[in-house]
Amino acid sequence: MRLFKGAAVVFSLTVVAFASACSAVHPQTELEPKKTSRFEGIYAEELQMVFDNAPNQEIKEIVSDGVITEAESQVIIEAFRSCLSANELTLETYDNSGATINLDNKGVSPDESQSRVEKCSRESGENSALALYKRMQQDPKNENSPETMVECYKRANLVPSDFTVEEFMQNQLDTYYPPEQLYEPSGAEALEKIRTCNDSPVDSYVG
Repeated sequence: MRLFKGAAVVFSLTVVAFASACSAVHPQTELEPKKTSRFEGIYAEELQMVFDNAPNQEIKEIVSDGVITEAESQVIIEAFRSCLSANELTLETYDNSGATINLDNKGVSPDESQSRVEKCSRESGENSALALYKRMQQDPKNENSPETMVECYKRANLVPSDFTVEEFMQNQLDTYYPPEQLYEPSGAEALEKIRTCNDSPVDSYVG
């Protein structure tokens, strides 16, 4: 079985990690940053949050200068890959929209496999520093928000018109698109729309 773990997205004071459609692997995690920030610029708050809650010293060092480079992002991906491998899981692909992970490890339940993915994502910094790197690359002006994601899903006809930001933050997209169905032929169209909105929520499906 394969799992599409969508790229984690860091929004202000909340880390929302997407698995499959948006999150099945990761529950919403509330992180409280410190009152003062060592960073400046439009991503200062997010950088401080990742720094304060870094899983290890390497992640602290990566974000400490306020810049996450492509080379540093690859270091995190490889740490994520190594952790998955050590847990008998295979990272098949990783791109701007997220990861494809092979969960076909004998003798381990799907729930346990997903728990291992969550652990590796957290410990490697994939769901924090790497998520922020991708957001900074895709949204340099820091204009995207949970609201823009929800509006994109509505424009793409992925969710009903009354789907709320609160439901999005609670990972309720999985209610409409269970992770195990997205890689079936019937889920291909939805998966493509989800990836498109994750990549560019402001400009996609407009007009």
